[in-house]
Amino acid sequence: MKKQLAVDIGWATVGATSNIAKGIQWVLWTKPPDGSMILNMDGARVGGMDRVKQIASLEAETLNRLSNWGRYSTSDDPTRTGRVEFMRCDDMRTEVAMWRARETNRDLETTLMEVQLEVNIELAKLLSETIHPAFAGTNGVEIEEEDGHVCGICLQYMEKGEEARGMRVCGHVFHDYCIFEWVKRKPNCPLCRCPIHTNTKH
Repeated sequence: MKKQLAVDIGWATVGATSNIAKGIQWVLWTKPPDGSMILNMDGARVGGMDRVKQIASLEAETLNRLSNWGRYSTSDDPTRTGRVEFMRCDDMRTEVAMWRARETNRDLETTLMEVQLEVNIELAKLLSETIHPAFAGTNGVEIEEEDGHVCGICLQYMEKGEEARGMRVCGHVFHDYCIFEWVKRKPNCPLCRCPIHTNTKH
């Protein structure tokens, strides 16, 4: 359940957002006439990539705490803590999507899907370098060919300069976010079924 209070001051709007998951968070939406800058309390643009990266970082930290719960807490209920943290992340995703929908005159469903995709991409990058063991069998690569490659999972083209992940054993290349979703379910290459060696060190 969310409540939002806002007071217009010239072209600045000061709002307070509160819900069960994150208590009370003060948000400063500074909106000049050209709409070029909207900030929250930590200085990140509400609809910008900095905010997307913050959400991905929070999700990665939450996953890390849950997978190493004994190091962080003596509580016997990590599930509840994780649920609250992910609710907070969901709220943040919705906040970004609502801002984008309003600023670009698009529907909320479309912008929410866009934000979720961006967060998943950033989360995949973080997990590939830190806590997700399935990524030990892959390497970060950059698409160099002009015509690009076709991702074997989503069947979409990967353009030149785009970041992707290649299997260390078989060499097949996929979008970061596609292979991230795949390895959560199956520990092998989507194309040749070659096993991903989760015990391989980066």
